[in-house]
Amino acid sequence: MEDYICLDDNHVFKARKSHSELAKPRQCPKCWSYHVIPISEYLKVKQKAIELINKTPFGIIPLWDIVQAVFLERGIRLSPIVTLKLCRKLYDDITNELNIPKAERGEL
Repeated sequence: MEDYICLDDNHVFKARKSHSELAKPRQCPKCWSYHVIPISEYLKVKQKAIELINKTPFGIIPLWDIVQAVFLERGIRLSPIVTLKLCRKLYDDITNELNIPKAERGEL
């Protein structure tokens, strides 16, 4: 089964059932949030965002590249809160990984 990450508490967990076996949307077993995505999807979007930050002139504005990467990789979905939480998590993880000082980052 696939590993998932909760966008609310960063809990990583292994799915016990396949997506087709679920009667309702998948939840985090720690905080019961429905805002979870597969780790593989998270890593794919993160990699795309880092590529955009390194290649585009907007690299000085990481948030723009992160939002663009999320829409390029995931498309537009009917759950905007998950998209916003994914952008927030990516923003925090990427700016910390690239050592962008807080004074320059702004906040999302």
